[in-house]
Amino acid sequence: MRVLRTVLAVAVVLAGGCAIPKLGKVQGGLFEHVVLAPRAQPRSQVIHLYIGGDGRPFVTPDRVATDPTPARSMVTRWLQADTTERYVLGRPCYHGLAGDPSCAPRWWTTQRYARPVVDSLVLAAQGLTDGRPVVLIGYSGGGTLAVMMAARLSNAVGVVTVAANLAPDAWTDLHGYTPVAGNADVEHALTQLSRMPQLHFAGGHDQNVPVSINRGVYGHLPAGTVCVMPGFDHTCCWSRRWKRVLAAIADWRCETAGGQVWIGTAS
Repeated sequence: MRVLRTVLAVAVVLAGGCAIPKLGKVQGGLFEHVVLAPRAQPRSQVIHLYIGGDGRPFVTPDRVATDPTPARSMVTRWLQADTTERYVLGRPCYHGLAGDPSCAPRWWTTQRYARPVVDSLVLAAQGLTDGRPVVLIGYSGGGTLAVMMAARLSNAVGVVTVAANLAPDAWTDLHGYTPVAGNADVEHALTQLSRMPQLHFAGGHDQNVPVSINRGVYGHLPAGTVCVMPGFDHTCCWSRRWKRVLAAIADWRCETAGGQVWIGTAS
């Protein structure tokens, strides 16, 4: 049974000029989670469940944001191009929930990939999807979480990451950021997903999450599952190509999106 508490005053999230209604909230473990989706959409055999990026955890290197929600969300833009039944499952403390009693800055900074966050997302996803098959699609840090969720969500039938930092320790070292929890959990989750359909998209020009950062992880993934998109960076040009990315997800082939299968030579 889907557990979705309706928000009476419908709020919207702007995505490239398009409005995405806030359908309500679903209870996870420690946290509540906002659910975003178009007002009218089909009921499909497989649900696409999007997990957004880290947004803006810090205002400056030394000042934590009071609300980490991104001003312009990548995943809500992608929702507009999708024609399956689809939802954005908000991360803990995002989308206006940063002031909730269960929230504290650590949940969008050093502990944003920690076990309580993943536990809560998994429980919220179970309630929202009501046991129906689901493909998890995560952007940037949301891809990191999507991988850990997929390993524990019983109705997950596929996982897709886009520009995801799948090696959090290497990523924080590269940028000189404060270390975050979750490195060992990501690696462990990926070993459990070897038989699950998956695609991991990386931008060939991404300076935030360079292909080289994930090189050690990529080498352990099933052949053909890492897709490097030439000319793409961390934000460009995923929304422009999202229809083709969706086609690639439908047949689980990198080439359908116009990408190049990683063979260990990309940097």
